[in-house]
Amino acid sequence: MATIKLTKKITVLGNEIDSIELREPTTRDVRKLGMPISIGKAGTASMDMDICAKYLVALSNLTDGDIDKLSIDDFMDAATMVVTFFNPAMPETPSIA
Repeated sequence: MATIKLTKKITVLGNEIDSIELREPTTRDVRKLGMPISIGKAGTASMDMDICAKYLVALSNLTDGDIDKLSIDDFMDAATMVVTFFNPAMPETPSIA
């Protein structure tokens, strides 16, 4: 389980939240959603933001609409957390696809 502290609260089901909890992805999640990161020929990591958003919905109690309410900074932190489930040694600032 991972917790992401939000810099800007969002309203979910009438309640303001200031953090998101993510469970670890399962093999079923990966088979359904695909990989949120790819490694290019030069060895650089690239995040697929659409797939990251789908993981955020699958791994939390949030909906697509809730994800869209996140600030860019909070979304990037959450997407990076998704990717670190797949490669804990990954650099903190991968490029965005």
